[in-house]
Amino acid sequence: MPGKSNAKNTKDKLSALMEMAALVNSSHEKTVIMNHAVKSICRLTNAEAGSLLLVDEQTGQLDFEVVLGSQSEKLICFRVPEGQGIAGWVAQNDTPLIVPDVQSDERFYRYCDQEIKFVTREMIAVPLRVNGSVIGVIQAINKKEGTFDLEDLELAMAFSNQIAMVVNKFGCKIFEIHTLGRFELLINGVQAGKPDAALASKPLQLLKAVIALGGSDVPQEQLADLLWPDADGDQARRSFDTTMHRLRKMLGHEQVLSIRNGKLNLDPALVWLDARVFESYFDRLSPVTKDYICSEQVPLYEKAIALYKGSFMPAEKAESWILDRRDRLRGRFVRLVVALGSFWEQHQKYEQALECYRHSLEVDTPSEELYRQLMSCLMTLDRHAEALAVFELCRRNLRATLGVEPSPATLALANVIRAAHK
Repeated sequence: MPGKSNAKNTKDKLSALMEMAALVNSSHEKTVIMNHAVKSICRLTNAEAGSLLLVDEQTGQLDFEVVLGSQSEKLICFRVPEGQGIAGWVAQNDTPLIVPDVQSDERFYRYCDQEIKFVTREMIAVPLRVNGSVIGVIQAINKKEGTFDLEDLELAMAFSNQIAMVVNKFGCKIFEIHTLGRFELLINGVQAGKPDAALASKPLQLLKAVIALGGSDVPQEQLADLLWPDADGDQARRSFDTTMHRLRKMLGHEQVLSIRNGKLNLDPALVWLDARVFESYFDRLSPVTKDYICSEQVPLYEKAIALYKGSFMPAEKAESWILDRRDRLRGRFVRLVVALGSFWEQHQKYEQALECYRHSLEVDTPSEELYRQLMSCLMTLDRHAEALAVFELCRRNLRATLGVEPSPATLALANVIRAAHK
């Protein structure tokens, strides 16, 4: 009967809001609560997908913090420019919306759909407010049956108030960790710890190890083995517990580094980590090859390359768990540079290509592949003397850093340039 069905729906919604209120006042992590809220909105409005975006105070852009639905993982770390898209309009105008036909709405930011090959048909978008200011937007997308109505909008607004309380309670990302080119930990914008040369304390070593091993689902036993290799099982566990307590005390925030089922996780809602953002950009751009790049992707390539300031934790010893991540990140950086530089060359924007290669060679331990790209570009411009000078620089650096000679591919390219230079 319709009456019973409506009563049940009302009861479900009230129950969900009460559960959400309890979570707001619980000790759960911010990400857990926000994910629960978006899931509840999608379930109660019968939406196919949903998302939560937060405003970057410095740029005004909207960052995807929670994304649910098909291909959702590709939107994490995606940014919507200030004022653009339906979400941007809602944030700027502090006005909730029901948009029944998104594709025909002139405010629609189509790049998100194109990026993940998704079709947004209809949408609810509601602002998140804290102390009278809009701090984000929550969206429900594509109702599975029927169309979104005022009741759905009011439900989303009720949840938005709860979510805003969560964001206000925890604050936005208060930890900023730089690992590319240097190690630096900032807490609320203030540097914590000491310069690289003095970072020998076990709490910071534990934090570095968690980051080097990916920052999520890092086994506690693996960390104990790495940091206390000579200790027996019980002693290693005690050392780990003591160090973990000291690290949390130093950070001043217990939930930034959680342990669940014997695995450690850095909360991405509280921590901005340059290496994680860099890899998220790379993953979104995949496949990263010089034959697969379009003009719309260029700004994202440039952001990713700009994030890479040098080797991963360069002051750390050559431990295998550091080297693996260092080599992986460096390899991804080189692939990005080659792809972007090749794009500029294909469009005959050679000076931009040269700048791309030269700047990148200054950032990290010189890559032989980047030297070849630079030599080849200079050869295309008939700047043979410069290309040969780059080859000599490549040879000197390879001898000095690795004790090796240039590869056959580099030597062959140098011979072609010499022949053209005669």
